[in-house]
Amino acid sequence: MKRSRLEAIFHRHQIDSNDEPWDVENLDKQMADRDAIIHWVARYGTAEDLSTLIDAGASINIRGDIGRNPLLEAVAFNKPENAKILIQAGANVSDVDDFGDSILDLVSEENVELCEVVHKSV
Repeated sequence: MKRSRLEAIFHRHQIDSNDEPWDVENLDKQMADRDAIIHWVARYGTAEDLSTLIDAGASINIRGDIGRNPLLEAVAFNKPENAKILIQAGANVSDVDDFGDSILDLVSEENVELCEVVHKSV
């Protein structure tokens, strides 16, 4: 069951410039853009998909493109539920990307729910 759920997540997120498939056996495989599947799901996926990846062992602090961990991606893409899941799972809330931006720098003040999640975590 777990493998089929992972394969469904990977199928929904088949976005890679080289058309190289994600590897269900290696959840931390990084593509040409240096992102792993958890980065894509943190940005664009559902909270359920993100929880499934975390439960399956995906690294929550893996740095991807421009040095962002999945939490930074969730915050930058205004995904409060995904940010909350990552924080609860122990994501590094003090991490910064290659430009020195933290979750406080990336949070959109217009997204009240996300602001609350971020400010409670730091």
